[in-house]
Amino acid sequence: MINILYHAMEKSEESGLDKIDENVIDDAIKQTYPGLKVRGSIMDIPISDFIAIRKICNEPSSEKDLKEAVHNLANLVHEMGGICKLEKQNLSLDALYQDSFGAKVGVAIITNSNNDHNIDQISNISKSAVVDKLVILTSQKIQSPYNATIVNVDKSKMIDLIYFNNKYIGKKIAESDNERAEILAKTLCII
Repeated sequence: MINILYHAMEKSEESGLDKIDENVIDDAIKQTYPGLKVRGSIMDIPISDFIAIRKICNEPSSEKDLKEAVHNLANLVHEMGGICKLEKQNLSLDALYQDSFGAKVGVAIITNSNNDHNIDQISNISKSAVVDKLVILTSQKIQSPYNATIVNVDKSKMIDLIYFNNKYIGKKIAESDNERAEILAKTLCII
């Protein structure tokens, strides 16, 4: 830690800054420890990416990013053969697919506390014949609707999902990332 602060002080002095800001610390980490990874991360995220993604996790737009990430994760798992058939997206569900046993599985993401209406809609879906199994990914405490699996998505899982999505969109998924994405999907009860 002291080494990073030392390099950050040198960087800020080189840049002519009076204070050490986040960008200087980030650059110092990249320069001092270029291969440093976050411990406990499923996707093996570099520390600099972790810091950048963590900043945006509290923004309201992060729910949209998470929904896109879950959809792309389901696409990748489908390409790898983990799930059989992706269905067209339902308005209330973020992903809808058939698992390897032929059961229809719906995935919904609820992160904001203002989503009481969405929780009611999703509860109604779980009671109907639209899905056989419902997975709700949430960062808040909610009651489990009928026939639903609640998965707590903490900050580390959010960051893993967004990091995966950034790599997927940029077409930078490597073979080792496929294995990690499969583990991430299992952790989120998608497969």
